Amino acid sequence: MARGMTYLFALILLSIILFLILTRIFETEAPAIAFLLSMVVSHFILEKNEWVIDTLIALKN
Repeated sequence: MARGMTYLFALILLSIILFLILTRIFETEAPAIAFLLSMVVSHFILEKNEWVIDTLIALKN
């Protein structure tokens, strides 16, 4: 349960950061699509780098 909540928190936080970077650089006209793509990319990043989730769980304890 803790791992899932940590993953969700990290996913949302990373998605927002990527979304802000994307909208600042490319000045997108469709923010909903940009956020969706940011969330997909964030999922792939967190999936490949599981140490991020493990580190956040270790910091919590």
